[in-house]
Amino acid sequence: MKNYITKSELDKTKTYDSYVDVAVKTENGNARFMEKLPAKKTDMISVVNMMSERKDGKVINIEVLKTTYSLKAKWNN
Repeated sequence: MKNYITKSELDKTKTYDSYVDVAVKTENGNARFMEKLPAKKTDMISVVNMMSERKDGKVINIEVLKTTYSLKAKWNN
C-alpha cells in the first residue's frame, strides 16, 4: 500500500511520483470523480478515456482537484 503525501511534506532529497484526483465531465452532462491518476497529462487522459463509459459520450472537461505524491519505487526509473 502506498502512502501519499502533500506538497508541503515533500523531502527535497528524495524522488517522488505525483498523482492527481480529478473531476471529469462528459458530453451527456454526467460527472465522475477519479482518484490517484498519474499526473503526467498524456497518461492521465488515457486512463480517463479508458474509465469513461461509451454511452456518456466524449470527455469534455477534466479538472484537477488535488495533487498528491508517493515515494518513487527503487525499481522504477
